[in-house]
Parts: sequence; structure tokens; C-alpha cells
Amino acid sequence: MHEFAEFRQKVSDWEEECSDHKNAAEELHQRFELLKEVMSESLPAVEKYVESVETRVSKHQKKVAEISETLAEYLELSLRQKLALRAASKLHDVGKICVPSEILNKPGSLTKLEYEIAQFHSYIGYKVISKIRVMEEAARIVLQHHERIDGSGYPLGLKGDKIDMGARILAVADVLEAMTSSQPYRFSHDIKKTLEELLKGKGKKYDPDVVDACIELFEKKNLNL
Repeated sequence: MHEFAEFRQKVSDWEEECSDHKNAAEELHQRFELLKEVMSESLPAVEKYVESVETRVSKHQKKVAEISETLAEYLELSLRQKLALRAASKLHDVGKICVPSEILNKPGSLTKLEYEIAQFHSYIGYKVISKIRVMEEAARIVLQHHERIDGSGYPLGLKGDKIDMGARILAVADVLEAMTSSQPYRFSHDIKKTLEELLKGKGKKYDPDVVDACIELFEKKNLNL
């Protein structure tokens, strides 16, 4: 796990802060190695593994995939883009199984260090998925799905059309599903309030065309989650 030296160091620092969680870095390293092994088998095998480790992450990915595919169809993406987005959306949070569950499921606010550790999930997912040559575009979407139009996202701080279109769609689908589902750190919002939040971020955090498509699908096409 040499490519994650910074990540392992942050987890080690977290271990020192939380005396109840020793050897977390080594356990996460083992998960990463197993994830790489499973990745060489098939997409369903990876999905099954994620479900066995983090059920909530698995359910979230499946719902986000459904929303992403609907948006991709509505926005008339090419077949190649649709296939890449489908794979990416089903695996976009796969890196979270290498993040301590105590951080992922923490009911209160994360500390600065915990937030930095959690942010690594998109990079970990990218490194795992990119090892399969035909998954290069999907891996790039996974890496970028927390980037924001104004450059305020992570891990690269990309702006505007520097962000892959698939990642821009996935970003909106990800937020939509997360906000309308109960999380350990907050209760869910209704769809109206969620769409209002997306509108506030239109052109700033989220791609305007994707936000417009999302609103049209829910308000005019009666799409339900």
C-alpha cells in the first residue's frame, strides 16, 4: 500500500487520537489488498464483497447507479459514456471500505483529520478500478465524483468542463440519494428540499445542465426515488 503512504499515516495519527482503535491501518491495508483481488474477478463479485463489508455503502451505490443511468439517458450521453458511468456509479464509493467504519458511521461532526481520511475514498476507488484497462474511464469518473464546478471539490480541485461529464452526473445523483436517505449524522430531507439545495448549487457546485435535467425528471416526468 505504498501509494497510500499519506493515507496510512493519517489513519495511524487517528489511531493515536482514538485509543480504542488500534491496528486500523493494517486492517484497512488488508481490505485494500482483498479488494484488488476481488476486482480482478468481476463487477458483481466486487459489489457482493462491498455488500458484505459495508451494507449501507452497497445500498447507496445501487440507488445512485439507478439515478445516474436515468440522468445519462435523459441527457443523451453516448453509449460509451453510459457504460462507463454505469460501472462507475455502481462502484463510486468502493474506496469507503478502506476507511474506518467508525469514521464513516460517526453520528456527530468529523474532526479535520477524520474528514481528510474520509476524502481518500475516491482516490482509493480510482486506484483499484484503474488496474483494469477497460475501466479507465469509469475509474476517472470515480476519482472525480466529488469535484465541484467552482473548483471547491476534491481530490484535484478541478473546475468546469475539466471534470468528466460522467462525474458531473454522478455528483448530482450522489448528493440526491444521500440527502433523501437517512444518514448516521442527520435525518433525510424530502425531495422538494433536496432539489432546492441542488438549485442553490447550480453552476457553482453542480453542472447546470445536470441539475436542470434532475429537476425536470422529478417535477415534469414524475420520477420517484
